[in-house]
Amino acid sequence: VDQHADECGKTCKACKAGITDAVDNAYPLPPLPLAEFRYICFAELVVSSLPLCVDLQLSSPVFVSFTGLTLTFPEVRLAGVATTRFVLGQELLAHCIAFLLLNSPVLLSSCDLLGNPAQIYRHLKTGLSDLLSLPLRDGVHSLARHVSSASLSSVSAVSDSIRRNLPTGPEGAALQVHAAAGEEGLAAGTRALLDGVGRGLVGVVNW
Repeated sequence: VDQHADECGKTCKACKAGITDAVDNAYPLPPLPLAEFRYICFAELVVSSLPLCVDLQLSSPVFVSFTGLTLTFPEVRLAGVATTRFVLGQELLAHCIAFLLLNSPVLLSSCDLLGNPAQIYRHLKTGLSDLLSLPLRDGVHSLARHVSSASLSSVSAVSDSIRRNLPTGPEGAALQVHAAAGEEGLAAGTRALLDGVGRGLVGVVNW
């Protein structure tokens, strides 16, 4: 093909076709990812606000738990969008991450390792509301009950979070099995308090 091309000056159709086929066979083009170029178009996209109330536990690389985490993702409204599914997914994910970063104080206030200040605030708010709206005796009882519940829940959350982040030995494993069995006749709040405080002390102090 090269000799014939030199003789004819690369002007004949056969020569051009032969040279093209030779080049195509020597340097094949990679297949194009057509899925990345499939655009989706819409005039308007509206994602309504999404309220969430979740209990979350993360065990890697350290144990972190969030109890009573309350967040409301704001409404998202887009107009005249033409993009790929990948880009749209990346933009929505970036929007969610930015929202979580802006609301990081709310995340930290629901962290059990910090004592869950948000839960303490809800208990105190309810107790003070009852104190102002109920008769004096009932209001004082309600406030005292909520204050004690907030204090005990906070201590239990902190001690249990510390225990879970410390290496457990054979004694700790045996205590976990015994605690899982539970004891009948105790109130749920008191049992949770004793369970968390006991496991936290075992994790901190080696008897």
